Amino acid sequence: MNRVDYFADQASLSKYSPMKGYNLIRGNGKSAWRVKLADNLSVAHNKAWINRVMILKKPIYDIGLGRIGDAGAWYGMELIETANYIKF
Repeated sequence: MNRVDYFADQASLSKYSPMKGYNLIRGNGKSAWRVKLADNLSVAHNKAWINRVMILKKPIYDIGLGRIGDAGAWYGMELIETANYIKF
């Protein structure tokens, strides 16, 4: 997130804040169901934030992936949600 933080700070933009409680739900990462639950809740939280931004008709900037390994459920969901959004 350092690239995103830097870009948002330089342009005086707001940015998504990760879901509070993610690490508490995820635990130490040894329990597959806890990891899956935490990830699913986090994706839903991110999706809700994106939808609020679009309802407010604010621009959304995609600065791309930092590394190819960064593509995951979150980025995929973001691309799907914003596919038809004009200010993307």
